[in-house]
Amino acid sequence: MNLMNSLRYCAIAVACVMPVTVLAVPITVDQLQLSEEQKIALLRQLQAPGIATLVAAPGIAFGSPVGFGQFLGELSFGLAGETLPRSSDKSLDGSFAATAGLGTVKTVGLEVGLNVISLTEGFGDSGSFSAKLHKLIGRSSSISIGSESFGPWGLAKQRDASLYGVVTHIARLPGNMPLAVNLGVGNNRFRDANQTVEDNKIGVFGGLALVLNTRTSLIVDYTGVGLNLGVSVVPLPQLPVTATLGVINVTEQEDNSAEFSAAVGYRVAF
Repeated sequence: MNLMNSLRYCAIAVACVMPVTVLAVPITVDQLQLSEEQKIALLRQLQAPGIATLVAAPGIAFGSPVGFGQFLGELSFGLAGETLPRSSDKSLDGSFAATAGLGTVKTVGLEVGLNVISLTEGFGDSGSFSAKLHKLIGRSSSISIGSESFGPWGLAKQRDASLYGVVTHIARLPGNMPLAVNLGVGNNRFRDANQTVEDNKIGVFGGLALVLNTRTSLIVDYTGVGLNLGVSVVPLPQLPVTATLGVINVTEQEDNSAEFSAAVGYRVAF
């Protein structure tokens, strides 16, 4: 099992987990990062008079962390799968991620996560933890600092923790169409494709997500190591479920192989 691919699943599953709450306030698998971003910056902006309260929103990232995060009373769960390079002895593997929020919208939020990698090797045999502090800036932006892949066990011990900082903003295009802009810096997983983990260099990551409507978005996401392209949808408007699928490592900067990946996220709030 290719460890890098296993960790990428996690990033894609957590990014797929979308939060939903009342619009009074708007993703990654090891790092699939999506969650509170919809609530303040997206769900509220997409809400229109005469439309029932939205319970989910399409994703705005496909592999990179985002500035938004979950608050107290919010839980998210994500399941992701990905094809593997021809050099691997397997054709498919997957991962599971769960995140929970602490803190309030008016102060600072803390999002903590559990990431289980390589489901074909036995559920729970390998994994790690993640956490990030996040702060809302106005109605449409948020900033966060976080760490991924710390406290590893099993195969995940082969991976060093990654630190990052990221800002996400929801802009409005002509015609009132939302555009999510994501930009951050980090080490290890976010390094430049020409650098090795041992170089311990800082890399730049980011992306754009065009929200076509309340249930669909198109995502371009550069993780620092590779380019990912995806589409995210809300299959049923009355269920807090978001599905994201696409191609990762499109430019084949890593492993010389582009792979297909898909993730489903589910959120509950208390």
